[in-house]
Amino acid sequence: MAGVMLPMLSIGEAQERKFNFPHVRPLDASTRTAFFSGMKGSPLFRELVAQLEGSDLIVHVESDCTMRDRVQGKLLFVTAAGGVRYLRVRIGCAVSGIRQVAILGHELRHAVEVADAPWVVDESTMAEEYRRIGFQSRGDTDGSSFESRAAIDAGERILRDLTIGTQ
Repeated sequence: MAGVMLPMLSIGEAQERKFNFPHVRPLDASTRTAFFSGMKGSPLFRELVAQLEGSDLIVHVESDCTMRDRVQGKLLFVTAAGGVRYLRVRIGCAVSGIRQVAILGHELRHAVEVADAPWVVDESTMAEEYRRIGFQSRGDTDGSSFESRAAIDAGERILRDLTIGTQ
């Protein structure tokens, strides 16, 4: 795999600069299908992607067949380098169809929350931000999983968009 050298920029400089590459990157067939279904069928999904396209984030999206049944999606902070912050969205393999698109949209809303918080530069600061704007997920036993009302609402709205669009 070839690497790409990015100039060293502060996060503020990166936000002012328009990067000329896709910011949301589905990595497998299942997440690509979900991504394009969301882009086609939900105005909110398109809006979330547009917000991420104007940010300093790169969001890799992948299926995760090791995810516990009750966890359908999650957002992970990977690293910050060269003025770019990298996140990874994982979507459980047990989820498919419009439900998968809604969960992807839910996780992209979380990514927008990170994009709106330039001080989030690692896992620790992301946890701090979610303690500030969100709440601990149900069933979380170690204090490392968080939720936000905005992401819950986004997932529900995207599910409605797609349900109405298929009738």
